[in-house]
Amino acid sequence: MRTFALLLILMFALNSCRKDELTLPAKVYFNFEIEPHQDSELKSHPAGSAASPPFGQLEIGTGRLLVRAIEFDGKREQGRDVYFISDFDAPLQIMLGKHEDNVEVSFDIPQGSYKKIDIGFHLGDFNGTGLPSLTLEGNMVLPNSQSVYLRFEYHFDDIIVVRSRGSVANENILLRKDKVSTATVEIDVPFLFRFINMGELMSGQFAHENGNEVLVINEHKNQALFNKLANRLNNAFSVVIQ
Repeated sequence: MRTFALLLILMFALNSCRKDELTLPAKVYFNFEIEPHQDSELKSHPAGSAASPPFGQLEIGTGRLLVRAIEFDGKREQGRDVYFISDFDAPLQIMLGKHEDNVEVSFDIPQGSYKKIDIGFHLGDFNGTGLPSLTLEGNMVLPNSQSVYLRFEYHFDDIIVVRSRGSVANENILLRKDKVSTATVEIDVPFLFRFINMGELMSGQFAHENGNEVLVINEHKNQALFNKLANRLNNAFSVVIQ
C-alpha cells in the first residue's frame, strides 16, 4: 500500500513538472519582409530596324504596413492551447523592402510542439493620420521609355489571418525555451499582380504629383485594378516560424 502511494506521488510530481515545463516561455521575434515583383517584356520590332525601347517593365519592391494588433492562436500536442492578442499603443509602421531599422516585435510564448498556429494581423490606423493600412510602391516603364511611379494603397481596417508553417512542411512547429525562434512574415507581391497585365496598368488613369506622372491604385482611383489586387490580399501573406 505504501509503495502504491509513493508511486502515485511520483507520478503526480512528474506530471506537475511536465505542466510546469509547458508554461515556460519561448522567445519569438517577428520579421516583416516583401517578395519583390519584377516583370518585363520587350516591344517587338521588325528585323533590321533600330531596337525599340523596352516597355512593360514593372518593379515593385518597397512599401509600408500598419499593424495595430497581433493575434496568436496555437494548438499544442501537450498542454493547454495558447491564445492571446497584443494591442499596440500606436500602430506599428513597418517599412517593407527598405534597408533601415524597423520596429522590434517579439513575444514570450509558452513552449511546446504546436500542431497549428494561426496569426492574425489587425491592420489599420486608429490614430487618424490617414495613412493606408498597406502601401506598395514601384515603377513601370512606358513605350516612350518614361518611368512612371506606381503606388498601391489599401486604406481599410482589416484582419489578415495566416496559417503559419514550420521550416519543414507538414511538421509541427516546435517552440523551445532555450532557442530563439523567428516568425518571418512575407507579402508575396508577384502573387498579387499575377493576373494584372501591363496593358491594364498602362491604360490606367494617371495623375501628377510634384511634377511627376504617377499611377495611384486605391478604392477611389483605378478601382478595377484595385479590386483585383484587394481580392487577393488575404492570400498574399505567409508566416514561417523556425
